[in-house]
Amino acid sequence: MTFEITLQAREERRRALRYTCPKDCVGEIDESDSLWMLEKILDRAQEENKTAVLFMWTRSCGRCKEIKDKLSASCKLQQNAHDILLLTHELRDSRDDLSPIAQLYRVKHVPSYLVFQGGALKEVLYGTGVGSILHTIKNKYLRLSHNHQSRENNM
Repeated sequence: MTFEITLQAREERRRALRYTCPKDCVGEIDESDSLWMLEKILDRAQEENKTAVLFMWTRSCGRCKEIKDKLSASCKLQQNAHDILLLTHELRDSRDDLSPIAQLYRVKHVPSYLVFQGGALKEVLYGTGVGSILHTIKNKYLRLSHNHQSRENNM
């Protein structure tokens, strides 16, 4: 009985993305099952034709913590927020090793932003100017996404 409850709880945890903002538009991928969770999120973003941005940070980076808080607060202010899925993930795991996501995408520096479109990594951006980085992503990737949709609708 306990084993079944444990499996059920684990499955529920896997399905749930923890949101760090009141509007459920900034999600946090924790250390456990991170690759599985990212894959599911990217599949959903692709189905919904969204650009996913994964912000990588560390506990030892004070500026990263500020940016993470700004991302959670800024979602309310974003225009076209429904077209961008913002995610956060800590670069290091509890043993201070690179997380599986960081290893897979070879990210070693923070703050960094991994931009995914169509389920694939398109670009990795670095920097502390979260506003300018989000502006760049919106201008570059949302236009591509909308142009692609227009072409499909015209066919």
